Amino acid sequence: MDTFELLQTAKSQEKLPPGWTVITLNRGNILYAATGWALSLLLGLSLLLALYISSYNSLNLFIIIFLGILGFISVGSAYLLTKKIVMLTHLDQYMIVLTPEQYVQQRRAKIVDVPLIDIEHITLRGVFGGGIAMSQYEQRDPRSAALTIPAFFGGKQSHRQRRTPDSLAFIDSRSNAVVVVAEDKSFAELGVLEELLRDHVNEARKNKGQAAVVEK
Repeated sequence: MDTFELLQTAKSQEKLPPGWTVITLNRGNILYAATGWALSLLLGLSLLLALYISSYNSLNLFIIIFLGILGFISVGSAYLLTKKIVMLTHLDQYMIVLTPEQYVQQRRAKIVDVPLIDIEHITLRGVFGGGIAMSQYEQRDPRSAALTIPAFFGGKQSHRQRRTPDSLAFIDSRSNAVVVVAEDKSFAELGVLEELLRDHVNEARKNKGQAAVVEK
């Protein structure tokens, strides 16, 4: 099945073929992240403006550096907020499809198609993050998603915080290219995505091995 037909089948309301797994964007996770980045942007701009006004006539190197840090936080938050808004307005253009033979991912105009048997080195990378990743969506406080000043400088972390993954990727053995599956929980928890991907890859290799034995 070609990639276009595969995606159309995955998006249809008909029953999926056996062995298919279709993962679409999680609207709740995206809204939560967008709220956090909006708060980060508001916080950064507010502090930037307040510091600039209060020190306008007495600027020094320290204040200039701090203004630069606040500007960096504001620009970064604006960029990430924009990405989430784009996702929310194009939900049907983001999808991961796992079939018994293929891995296909669509991110708007970008489509990646890799045979499962060519997937190597599935890697789940992590950074220090909050226990918020382990909580239910309804229990989350959007303020804890904001990139706050204490967090930026590595300040004291909540006792609930622990090491959580921030990206899932693999190597396409045909070209040794790195394929990024996800960088956050926009689709699902990264650990869940990793397990699904490994299961499909292992099953594809098992089936290939059985086919090779039959041919012999």
